[in-house]
Amino acid sequence: MNYLGVGMHIGKSGLLTVKAKAPPRIGASVVSKSIGVVGTVIDVFGPVGKPYVSVRLTKKIDTRVDGAEFYTEDFPRRKNRRGSKGYGKKPNRHS
Repeated sequence: MNYLGVGMHIGKSGLLTVKAKAPPRIGASVVSKSIGVVGTVIDVFGPVGKPYVSVRLTKKIDTRVDGAEFYTEDFPRRKNRRGSKGYGKKPNRHS
């Protein structure tokens, strides 16, 4: 689990805004220690030094999110499989 940042508010659209310490990957799961899995990252916006993150909630949150700490669970990256079975390789002219 990686530290994401501090919650700011839930907007009218139902998205949670988090003031992030570092920009996470879009699609990463967002977790709170007290609530559990909260949602997924759908957008990163704002200045590079102090980014903000929009989180689509997976369940309704009744507690206050002002000042609550959130974390991310990154899913492992898929390996680049291009060329593993010969697809996309250029033919060797010298053989």
